[in-house]
Amino acid sequence: HPKPHPEPLLKALDHLNRMRVDEGRAMARDLAENVSTIEGELRKIEDAVVLTFPESRAEESRRAFNDLLREIVREGVHPKVVIDLGEVTWFSSLDLGGLVFALRECNERGLRFMLARVGPRVRGVLEATKMDQVFSIHDSVESAVVA
Repeated sequence: HPKPHPEPLLKALDHLNRMRVDEGRAMARDLAENVSTIEGELRKIEDAVVLTFPESRAEESRRAFNDLLREIVREGVHPKVVIDLGEVTWFSSLDLGGLVFALRECNERGLRFMLARVGPRVRGVLEATKMDQVFSIHDSVESAVVA
């Protein structure tokens, strides 16, 4: 059997990857228009995008939230990314890892990453890991947006 020429395959794969990236960017722009999702509420306030951390302890919900957060940061449409933690009743080390990753990505892209309405449970995790000294933490979403 003759071997297939790799060039057409490489071109097709490149095209599929570009389509995936374009679809992701379009989805991030659409989501930035004040919609509610299973993963959490997403809204725009001035030059910030505000994403409400999910109340659900379900792993799928947390993973979907992190995927959405990563796409918003990669898109870089808004100079400020605010995570509203006001409804959080459960917070794990994996959740903290997702926020740390987003903070690092924002820093690399020149975006501001802030946490708002941090309750006692999340604050305890942040203090125990000394991450309260790393994140920009605000009492309200509004104070984060104007910071």
